[in-house]
Amino acid sequence: NLQINNTSSTFDTIVACDSYNWSANNSIIDSTGDYTLTLASVNGCDSLVFLNSTIHQSSQSVFTEITCTDFTWIDGNTYNSSTNTPFYTLNNIYGCDSVIYLDLTIQSNQIVDTVITCTPYTWIDGNTYYTSTNTPTYQLTNINGCDSITTLNLTILSNDIIDYHSSCGPYTWIDGNTYSTTTTSPSITFTNVYGCDSIVSLNLEVNNFNAELIHDGSGILVSTTGTPINWLDCDNNFIIPGQFFNFYQPPPSGSYAVISTDGTCVDTSDCFLMDNIGINGNQLNGLKMYPNPTNSNIHFKFESFKESRLEIKTALGSSVINKEVKSEESISVIDLAPGLYFYEIHVDSVLYRGKFEKMTTQ
Repeated sequence: NLQINNTSSTFDTIVACDSYNWSANNSIIDSTGDYTLTLASVNGCDSLVFLNSTIHQSSQSVFTEITCTDFTWIDGNTYNSSTNTPFYTLNNIYGCDSVIYLDLTIQSNQIVDTVITCTPYTWIDGNTYYTSTNTPTYQLTNINGCDSITTLNLTILSNDIIDYHSSCGPYTWIDGNTYSTTTTSPSITFTNVYGCDSIVSLNLEVNNFNAELIHDGSGILVSTTGTPINWLDCDNNFIIPGQFFNFYQPPPSGSYAVISTDGTCVDTSDCFLMDNIGINGNQLNGLKMYPNPTNSNIHFKFESFKESRLEIKTALGSSVINKEVKSEESISVIDLAPGLYFYEIHVDSVLYRGKFEKMTTQ
């Protein structure tokens, strides 16, 4: 009983990129060609496997670019310096990878000019810089005909300081000088920890607020724009309670002062002497003024006065007399039109005020 088993055969065709793993014998096929493999069938006969392989290779290429400016490549990225590392993968005509490498040369160059100095610095752009900065740039043309951009990185180790002060009176600064008015001109130079000059400038605002008093009729008036805080009794060295108005009518004699403020500064006036002052102001520290009211002439007699100045004004503020007077001098004012008049007597820095009335002649 004879059984003849035939040899079997199998044909396989493949197309691959770079290599193919032939599972029949677990081998790697990396080239185009025909391959035969003999195996044993289940009945012990030869089983032939024929392989026809077509292997296409992936491709690699280099894209070379030389430029003066930033370069945007096929990968969508913009490159601003020379490089040879970027790559991009496409499919070639066989469907295999085609890897392109970028070889980029940017012939423009950027330079950082680092400068450390104590003083103002004049750079290649012709500008002088007084403070530290890293923003200025300057453009030249290099040997390749491309832009060469230089950026200044400047550090100035000296430091200038403005010393702001607000004072209610004369102010003594670090230079040892005392300043009585607003000023921005003084400066003084030190040496800082870097050995560089450090210039300190004074910006001073002086508020010369002074509380001043004048005699006004039967009382004392604050002549400044300040707001009284308290009136003081200089003879008894205490605050007068309840008196914080611009006008104060004290007892017939005594010495008084005011503490006043302009909202920023506070000042205490000199003591103001009230001595034997009549209710109508006919006597004022050695002044005799009579008669008041009058229908003829008005007379001023200065007894024990220092040199002073007398000014008489109309009710509308027009000056009718303005003259210097000496002690023991008498002045008669004649030919005044009927009406109300005000007089001011300036003695040193003190201003006294009063009033009189010229009646209609009967």
